[in-house]
Amino acid sequence: MSNTGIRRKSSTKVRRAQASFVPGSELPALKVSESAVRHARVAAVKEKISSVDYDLDTDFRKAMHKLLEDFGA
Repeated sequence: MSNTGIRRKSSTKVRRAQASFVPGSELPALKVSESAVRHARVAAVKEKISSVDYDLDTDFRKAMHKLLEDFGA
């Protein structure tokens, strides 16, 4: 009988969470923030390439390794 009581409590919590959840309310905000972060990172990399004045034709590997290090990869 005590297991049934525990089950009822957890299912009540689940029902409350489901009732208060608005489907799709969190996902668009998350996608926007991810794309904003990605845009900021791309802009930072473009700025770094232009400010350091990499010659991508002759020093491509070195430049790519440096960019990967900057991204923490």
